[in-house]
Amino acid sequence: MRWPVLPVWLVLLQAPIALAQDERPVLTNQGQAYQGVTPGTPNPPPRIRVGRSRRRPVVTWPGFQVSAQGSRIFVQTSQPVAIQGIAGPSRLVYRLAGFVISTRNNRNPLVTAHFNTPVTSAYLRRRGRDVELVIELRAQVEPMISNSPGENGLQFVFFEFPSGDWLPAGPPPVAEPSRMRLRSSVSVSPSSGESPEPTRGSEEHHQPVGPTP
Repeated sequence: MRWPVLPVWLVLLQAPIALAQDERPVLTNQGQAYQGVTPGTPNPPPRIRVGRSRRRPVVTWPGFQVSAQGSRIFVQTSQPVAIQGIAGPSRLVYRLAGFVISTRNNRNPLVTAHFNTPVTSAYLRRRGRDVELVIELRAQVEPMISNSPGENGLQFVFFEFPSGDWLPAGPPPVAEPSRMRLRSSVSVSPSSGESPEPTRGSEEHHQPVGPTP
C-alpha cells in the first residue's frame, strides 16, 4: 500500500552530534531546508544530540500519515524496538524501554484532530529511563503494529488505523440576519501556522505531519 504524505512547516533545532566513539553515527540532514522524515525515502532525521556517556537507543522522529486506506502514527528509531502497550478508554500508551528522545522538538504533539482519523493527537514523553508514545483517541480502536527497516540503518514502528468516518458531525449552519452584511471568506496560508479544517472524506492532504514547532 502506497502512503502519500501531508505538508507541514517545521522549526527544528539543529544540535551537534556527540556520540560515543564506538557508536555508529546516525546520518543527518545538513546544508538544506529540512522537510521532515518520510518513510520509504532517504531523507534523514535532524541532528541527534546524545551525551558521550550515553549508549542508548534513540527515537529520532515521530510522524503521522493519512491516505484513502486509513491513517498511521509512526516513530523512527536508531535501533529495533520491542513495544510494550497499555490501552485505556480514550488513550493508548506504548513504552520504548531504554530509549531517549533525540531533540526537544520531537516531544511536541502531532495534532491530528482535523483529519479523518480516530487519532486526535500523539506525542512522545520521557518516563523514567524510557520513552512513551501517547496516542489520544476519539474512538476505541486498536491499531495494527508493525516494524520495518528504514534508510541508513534506521528503523520504523508503524501504528496503523483503519479508514472510516471519524470526523465528528459539525453544528448546523446558523442563518445570518438579512440586515447584516456577510464577511468575505478568509484564506489561510501554510506560512501562517494555521490550516483549514478538511471536510469529511477529504483526501487532499498527503505529506507527513511532523512535530508541531
